[in-house]
Amino acid sequence: MSRAAPDVSVVIVSFNGREWLKRCLLSLASVHCSTEIIVVDNGSTDGSRELVTSEFPRVKLLANGNNRGFAAACNQGMRVATGRYHLLLNPDVEVPAGSVEALVEFLDSVPSAGAAACRLEYPGGAVWTSARSWPSVWVVLLESLFVASLWPANPISRRYYLSDWDHLDRRPVDWVAGACMLVRREVVREVGLLDEGFFLYCEDVDWCRRMHERGWMVWYLGDVRMVHLGGHSTKGAGANSEAVLRANVEASRSVMRYFEKHGSRTEALVVRAALVVHFAIRSLKWGLLGQLGVVASAEARFRLRWYRAVMRSALGSGALMLCHVKRTDAKQGRS
Repeated sequence: MSRAAPDVSVVIVSFNGREWLKRCLLSLASVHCSTEIIVVDNGSTDGSRELVTSEFPRVKLLANGNNRGFAAACNQGMRVATGRYHLLLNPDVEVPAGSVEALVEFLDSVPSAGAAACRLEYPGGAVWTSARSWPSVWVVLLESLFVASLWPANPISRRYYLSDWDHLDRRPVDWVAGACMLVRREVVREVGLLDEGFFLYCEDVDWCRRMHERGWMVWYLGDVRMVHLGGHSTKGAGANSEAVLRANVEASRSVMRYFEKHGSRTEALVVRAALVVHFAIRSLKWGLLGQLGVVASAEARFRLRWYRAVMRSALGSGALMLCHVKRTDAKQGRS
């Protein structure tokens, strides 16, 4: 006799975050609805796999030989998931009792909702803005040209981050972060899996956009809380680590891909130009600091290598990607 499908398939992508992963898995013991837990390890070297097999034998482990990226690893987990709902969950998120059940109860009661997310708080209680409005070219320009850093209360950034809202109630939103997102199984079948062209970041924005295009609503439940311990695979490595710089590079590439998919040709070109200027300024700064001896020349060269990688993407492969995406959209009848 076959077993009934679980309510929730929890899909966790892990990369060198052993201690956070342990805390996350321990916290999932408080979930009382039926679940299956799937950990997709992206080539960790810190004992994460051994932790799962030795201390959490009921967890299904999918071990990759290298880092396939967040979207590809999530898809790998969702392909073997059997639950009515798929919960994408970062390994640096702790799950209080009742939070997963509240998300399930909401989707059970609101058939027009394709996905739902909860409020994510840092350990000190500050809210991480996991629900936002659609990114615009103006958002990219302000952040790339450092205007948002100098004037964080500007109206464009406030609109993007929904800063005039306390994020404590329930409302439909444009998109929610993939750090914690409960999605209907039928939505995944209808909309498709995450776009694996996004290695890191923006895959959640793209996914929510595709849900909206198919008529599904995305909801944020501000009265349901989880704890976001924050950036385990990069922050723990140090601000100048290769992991941090690669994350910055991949974030920029993802922004370019997002606008190549969902923006006009002009918007995509403006975004790539803005990122070139941004990293050219950073390259100039760190090149001068290295020449003047303010920072070690090895550190300056290290940063310059990654900054130039972004500029090469924007000036070279980015242009080729733009043509490819637009040709694909044309074949599919998209404008």
